[in-house]
Amino acid sequence: MTNSAYAPYLQTYGVTTPYITTEEYQRAPTAIDVNNLLSGGPQTQLIALQETIARASSWIDQYVTGSAYNTLCATSNVENARVWGNRTGQIIVHPKLWPILEVSSFSYGVPGANATNSYITPANNIWIEPAQFIVQPNTTFAWSTQISGQMGAWPIGIGTEAYLCEWTYVNGFPNTTLTAAASVGAASVTVKSGLGIYPGTQLTLYDAPYDEQVVVASNFTPDTTLIPLVNPLTYTHQAGSTLTNIPAAVKAAAILLTTALVKQRGSGALIAQDMGVITQTNNKNPQNIDGDIQLAMEMLNNFRQRFIGY
Repeated sequence: MTNSAYAPYLQTYGVTTPYITTEEYQRAPTAIDVNNLLSGGPQTQLIALQETIARASSWIDQYVTGSAYNTLCATSNVENARVWGNRTGQIIVHPKLWPILEVSSFSYGVPGANATNSYITPANNIWIEPAQFIVQPNTTFAWSTQISGQMGAWPIGIGTEAYLCEWTYVNGFPNTTLTAAASVGAASVTVKSGLGIYPGTQLTLYDAPYDEQVVVASNFTPDTTLIPLVNPLTYTHQAGSTLTNIPAAVKAAAILLTTALVKQRGSGALIAQDMGVITQTNNKNPQNIDGDIQLAMEMLNNFRQRFIGY
């Protein structure tokens, strides 16, 4: 037993997935040599590159979402807020993250009321748009009831006051990896996470030089890890290959930012001057990393999450 009040969203933030793999970075034309990041052998360099990519991906997450704990990758989040009903008997919700892929639960209650929260079935009552969803509880008792008067008919059951609302939704772009190799002609792939993937979802399987487009078959069960495909694979793909529909611009930005972080190790280096001149320390950003960061920001601007309030 506890006397504390817990936030319903407590366990739903903080799960992030890097936007590129080490193989994707190493094969990129805008990458730089990463064979000497730290003292040690190839495995040490690979671990250092993985950590650098993770930091670059975290930078992207914070830049586009304006938050320390959100991401563009598909996640399932719980949010709660006071939301006002409108004059047509609807509750319109603007979650913090988009694109909205699914609303799996919704409940509401009236502040100060003695009754417990009421729950609705999202499949029958919610209309989803990319950055908002509309709760129109057509099958809930009294919510779709209308009364008539001299000015016509209007809905009753939901007024224009504030409601204490809580919802669970899936948002973002699916971004996962294969957990097992898939042979040419395979009709399905097995992935680390199926979150954000649905029947008909178009995805890219990144495994250069054998990248290919796939479409999820109609018999796929959302949020499971065995993904059947409409058409069999054209190539063989190894475990660890990325399956995603993260826009290519986000991946390009991740490569640029990883490069900038690698170059940053050169800042503060000693500059050997001519004889008789005092040796100086270079405190400027080396090798044009400002240009890398600026270009990455320009690529990411269209993905910035502009939260307008509930």
